[in-house]
Amino acid sequence: MKLDEAIKHAEEVAEEHESDLKVYENLGKDRELFKKEENNCKECGEQHRQLAEWLKELKQLREQTQEPCEDCVSRKRLMDNYNGVKTPVGYRKVVDLEVIKNMPSVTPTAKWIPVSEKMPNPGEYNGDVDRYYLVQNEYDDMLVARYAKKGYWEQIYQFGEIKEKIVAWRPLPEPYQAESESEE
Repeated sequence: MKLDEAIKHAEEVAEEHESDLKVYENLGKDRELFKKEENNCKECGEQHRQLAEWLKELKQLREQTQEPCEDCVSRKRLMDNYNGVKTPVGYRKVVDLEVIKNMPSVTPTAKWIPVSEKMPNPGEYNGDVDRYYLVQNEYDDMLVARYAKKGYWEQIYQFGEIKEKIVAWRPLPEPYQAESESEE
């Protein structure tokens, strides 16, 4: 069972018990005969409502927490190993640690975003050109496309809507830039 399914189940059970409580309330003079069942029903409904809230909090925390990437772990391991090395010149060690901290990442930061969760802003521009994305259709084909102002996906160098269902998208990586000779 996935987290969203567990949340939905807990909410459904809580709603069922809340609905059952209304039945007990309408029993009139016979209500006392079913007091124990009514209390159990109320308690179970409250517990499932609380469980649903906790699961929602867990989901929110998972969405906010990024798992450590291999790049971060390897960078930390490199720094930890370097900290254990004795160097005669302390200044050099500080400079080297700064270089390690500021190394460009080798791990892509963009993740796939399901279209069911979020869509990009339609007609968004990157400077004076349309912003393009890497998209995946229902057949697992990957295309470069833009999200048009009219709210549909258009493939690069083609006009009109992509006919296949798009299931996920992600921003394109930054373009390659050669290092200038002066930096070497």
